[in-house]
This record gives sequence, C-alpha cells and structure tokens, in this order.
Amino acid sequence: MLRMLLPYVLSFISVLGTYNSAELVHDHQWKDVLPYLNIKNFQETRSSVFATTNNTICAQHFQVYMDQITTSYWAMLMFDSSTKFPESVLMGQSVFLGNFDECIEVEHVNTGVGVFSGQYCLAEFRQKQDAVQTLGPQNLPHVESLRIRAPNVRGNDRTVAFDLSDLSLTLSYCIPSTCSAKDFEEIFTSYLQDRNLPVMTSVAEEYCQTNEGKSLATEDWITVGILAAFLLLIVSSTAYDLIGKGQKKELLLAFSVYSNGKKLLSTKSSGDTLQAVHGIRFITICWVILGHRYTLDSKAPNINLSTSIDFLSDPGRLYITNSPLSVDTFFVLSGLLLGYIFLKQMKHKTSGFNIPMFYVHRYIRLTPPYAIVILFIATLYRYVGSGPLLPVTANQMAEDCQSNWWRNILYINNYFDINQMCVPQSWYLSVDMQLFLLSPIVLYPLWKWPRKWNILLLGTLAIGGVLSPFIISYVEEVSATFIVENQLAAGFEKAQLYFAAYSRFGPWIIGVIFGYLVYEAKRKELKLSLIQITAAWILSIVAMLASLDGIYSFVQPDADKTILESAFYNGLFRNVWAFSVGVTIFMCVTGYGGPVNTLLSWRVITPLSRLTYCVYLTHMNYQFVESRSARTPIYLADLTEFPAFLSDVIISLILAAILSLGFEAPAINLEKNLLGRGRKTKQDNTEEGSPQKQEGSDKGDTNKLVEEPVALGEGIHNITEVVVKDTREDRMGHPIKE
Repeated sequence: MLRMLLPYVLSFISVLGTYNSAELVHDHQWKDVLPYLNIKNFQETRSSVFATTNNTICAQHFQVYMDQITTSYWAMLMFDSSTKFPESVLMGQSVFLGNFDECIEVEHVNTGVGVFSGQYCLAEFRQKQDAVQTLGPQNLPHVESLRIRAPNVRGNDRTVAFDLSDLSLTLSYCIPSTCSAKDFEEIFTSYLQDRNLPVMTSVAEEYCQTNEGKSLATEDWITVGILAAFLLLIVSSTAYDLIGKGQKKELLLAFSVYSNGKKLLSTKSSGDTLQAVHGIRFITICWVILGHRYTLDSKAPNINLSTSIDFLSDPGRLYITNSPLSVDTFFVLSGLLLGYIFLKQMKHKTSGFNIPMFYVHRYIRLTPPYAIVILFIATLYRYVGSGPLLPVTANQMAEDCQSNWWRNILYINNYFDINQMCVPQSWYLSVDMQLFLLSPIVLYPLWKWPRKWNILLLGTLAIGGVLSPFIISYVEEVSATFIVENQLAAGFEKAQLYFAAYSRFGPWIIGVIFGYLVYEAKRKELKLSLIQITAAWILSIVAMLASLDGIYSFVQPDADKTILESAFYNGLFRNVWAFSVGVTIFMCVTGYGGPVNTLLSWRVITPLSRLTYCVYLTHMNYQFVESRSARTPIYLADLTEFPAFLSDVIISLILAAILSLGFEAPAINLEKNLLGRGRKTKQDNTEEGSPQKQEGSDKGDTNKLVEEPVALGEGIHNITEVVVKDTREDRMGHPIKE
C-alpha cells in the first residue's frame, strides 16, 4: 500500500544519483545508485575517506579490512554480514538488518596493528534538503501509511505537509570494533561527499554492538538480591506447607507455591458466581495480546509495509484495527463487578463504609506484582536477549522506569508524556485506579438514594461519558483513525482522548449501570419472555458489530470524513461497545445466555482468567523482546501473526503464573493476615470459609470473582472475603488492564 509513498521513496532514491523521479519510475535507474551505499566502495576512495577521522587505530583497521575483504575469511564474514543492495524498498521496507550474529561472531582479529572484533552498526540515510511537500487527497490517498514512515507529518486528512528528509533508509554495516559510531559516521559522510551524493548519514552509539558481554550494575545486583530473598521465602514457605504437621499458621503459608497453586487451579465456585465474567475476561486478554502483537510487528522492520496497511484496513480484520476496544471491555467489567458486589454486600447495612481502607486494600492488592515488573524492567530486563534493535528498546524502557517509576506506583502516569511511560500498557492501571478512587461518589447514592434518583444520576453520567470524548475529539480535531495515524504521539492535547480518565469513564459507568441492573434482576428474580430475550441478543449483536466495524468507512482510501463525523464516532463507539458487552453479561448471569453462557462459563477457563492481571503486566515485555530480537525483517500476514500470537499467550501465561505465585498471591495473603482478617490456622480458615458456615443472609451470595473490595464500617471487613473459601478467586475479579 505504499502507493502514496512510491513517488517519495523514488524521490529520495533519485537524490542519491542526481536522477529525477520520472526517470526512475520509468527506467529504474535507481538500481545504479543504491550500490554506492555498499561499504566495499570505500576501497576506491579509502585514502581520503579514512583521513577524516581522528581515530588512527580505527582508520588503520578499516584499511586492513578493505584490503583483505576478498582474501581473508574474517573480512569476508564482516562484508557478508553487511547490507549490500537494499531490496523491497518500493514495498515500504526501510530498515535492512544484514546478519547480526555473523558480524559480532568475528572476534580477536590480529592485524599487526592491534586486535579488533566485528562491530554491528545501523546507519541511517536521509536527504539533505528540508523541502516541505504539501499534498492533497488526490495525491495522497493513504495518509496513515505516510505517517508510519514520516512521523512529523503535519496537517489533516485533506492536506498533508511533511519534510522529505523524514523518509529514510537504515542499512547495517559490520565495521572494526575500534571505530566508534562517530568515527564511522565521519568516514561515511566523507565518502558521500567524495561521491557528491546529497545524502546525510547518522550513526547512533546505541545502534552499534559487539559480542562483548555486559556486567551487572549496582541496581541490577540489588534487584538480584531482592528476587533471591523472595525465592528463599517461597522455598521456605512451601517446605513448611509440605513438611509441617498439625495446624499451620496462615502467615507462614503466605508464600507457599503448593497452597497458592491449588487455589489458582481450583475450578470451584459458589452458586451465585458471575461465572461468565471469567470467559469474557480471558477472551479479552487474548484480544489485547493479539492487538499488541500486530501493533509491534507492524512497527518492526517488515518487507511489506505497503501491503500491510491495506491488510489491516481489510473489513475482515477490523477486529485488529479496532482492538483497542478490548480495553473498554475491562472498564465494563470493572464497573459492573464493583457496582454489583457493593450493592449486594451493603443491602443490609445502615451505616457507611470505611473509605480509607477501601482505598488501602485496593492499592495493596494491585501494586506488589506491578512494582516487581517495574523493578525488573528498570534493571535486569536489558539482559534478557540480544539483537539489532533490542538493546535500544530495552535500555529506553529501563531509563523510563528508572526515571518515572513513581508516576506508576502513584497511578498518575497517564497524564505525563506517553513516550516516557514506564510499562507502556500501564496507562490503563492508572485510569482504572482513578475511577476506583472516584467510585464512592457513584456507589453511595446507589446505596442510599431512591431508584428514580439513581436512574437520573447514572443516565447523566452515561451521557457525560459520550460528550467528553466527543468534545475533545472535535476541539482538538482528532480523527477517528487517530491510533492508526499515530496522533497519540502528537502531544497530550490529542492523546488525552485515549489516556485520560475523563475521556474513558463512559464504559466504566455503563458497567456500573449493568452491575446495578444485575443486582436488581437477581434480587427480584427477573423473568423475561422469549421476545424480550431475542430482542436483547439482537440488540447486543448489532451494537457490537456497529462499534467494531464502524471505523471501516474511515480507513478507506477515498474517505473524506469531517472532524464532526470523527467526533461523533469517537464519542459513541466505545460506549456502544460497552453497552453490547453489558447486555451480554446481563443475559448470561441472569440465566438467558444459552450456548454463549455455556462457553463463557467453561470451568477450564477459570484458572486462566485468574491470571489475566499478571498476563496483562507481562505480555508486552515478552513481545518486545521477541519482536526486537528479530534478525531479519518479517512479512506481516495472518499466517505469521497467529502462530506468534498463540506462543505469546502460552508464554505470557507461564510468566503470569510465576508472577502471581511469587508475588501477587503472597501479597494478598499477607494483607489478609497483617490487617487482621486472617490470623487463623489453615484448618480454622477452611472451616470458616465453608459454604455451610455463614454470618448473615448475604454470606452465601458472596461473588468470588470480584477484586473490587469494600471495607465496611466495622474495621477491615472486606466484602470479597466474608465467606470466600478460595482466597484466590475473590481477588481475581479485577478486570485486566490494556
């Protein structure tokens, strides 16, 4: 789909050989130009080229390399691993990786003037001129494709301006390790000037690598010590659980993999559990993983960028284009579970609930595994792999977490520069926490006010959930395809439509509404007629398809949508999707789900659903490593993406299980014991948690899925733990983050 990029790629290439684009289009004379970027051509001008660097050893070693490029095996390897003649340029490929491992495996070359090894470098080439091209829709049918290649594109869907120098080629070279990136840049710049090619090159130090190992820094050793201490606790607690006899103290079992593992794998649930939520949650996290897989691979070097844009705008793949809707499913689950369980547990209460403990409990439940992930990314993450692009990505992520970790643990990072966000997907955690902090404003009236006032309150908030994104989209001129066009990187003015709590609360409020409706339906034992059931399911399906496929007309080449149309779409589509999800849950949990409920309530999904929070925290970290470790450009297609997606799910579940059993479950157990709710032996706890032992009429109705806790007036009595036998199930109701 680089139809619109073709003239500009050709223009760029034409500059290399002082040809015009028309000649290139018809005669393909650009093939005579690109070979000038072959490092072997240094042989012809090496005396003048190497004289430009102040690094004498580098110059000497480079000359030896050029002299022996066809006679010595080590020099052949270095040349063989470098980019020769770039291919697939007209299909959008702009990064050429050569052979990374072949280059760095050249070690300890003794030249008589010192020893060096192979050093892999990526050099970027751009046109010197800062000419600004301004184009209309007749010349530029696919603006989004250009934005992928030229991030500084200005303008809107009708008129686009960009610097031709934004379009670049990145080639790989294997050079002597005694040369710094600056040395190589100076040598190549001199060569380009000698050839009279109006192209400039840049070589960044972080894009040059050798096979030399890295030693751990102080902060890395501190992390190793912390993880070793946790491992010791886990081993000791598990041993005590397995070897100890008689009554066992719950506090000492907090880190037991055996006990926590049994809870994790249990498929038991109470009769009043909203079992369908498990299925929706797991399917949604899989959707999140799939969307992130396509997103990362579309930004990785690939040989078919031109067709991949058409690929993603295909009507059969709008589930990928619109995969950010998965986040809104989690907002719906968050609001629904919070509203439903709060009303259920407070229906016999006359006094208020303990709001400070309401907040403290939530923070303790979510933060420990989150903090461990932040710590790992800030330190050891940069050592987990290798590749042409991985060190730059991993080091940047480490730097962001070292500098901005405090924004994350305060859950405010969604209001800062998204390009410096530690744990990129964590913006959702912040929005969800902020909505939770504000939830008493909604929950208290639901508990105390008459029904008509509740309807007015929830209706007003739901309308606000539509108006807020509509106004932001219209005022800031955010298009419906703002994610595809990468408008999120244009500053917070546009990014607030995606990251701010005040623009994303609509689906959460709709979730609270359906939580209220589920509570009322179960309390009154709602009965629906066949016509009502059919109408509800039709409405749900239509709403789901409308919100999912509504973007199709906006991504077409001839789309000529106004800002007002985009604003209406941005204001409605997330809320319509939330409505469809809410209807689906309502029908399933009230007994009208049929085969849909059977699938979503499948017991096998229950343990997987409990891992979704930790899957959310870990999956992108693995995907970054896998994607940025690639040695060759990829071909973006379903046949390659779906196997990668399946491996993402499996590996993410394994990593999530480690994170959950090692940090999440122990933190939950410690919180229960240290805050006064669990100072009992293992046997006593089992007896008290049994369905037969109840304290009041609510107890048998406790929903074991809910993570949303409410500390009631009499201290720290959590609504999710009144009679819950399986302490893992109550905490896993927390919807996952995107």
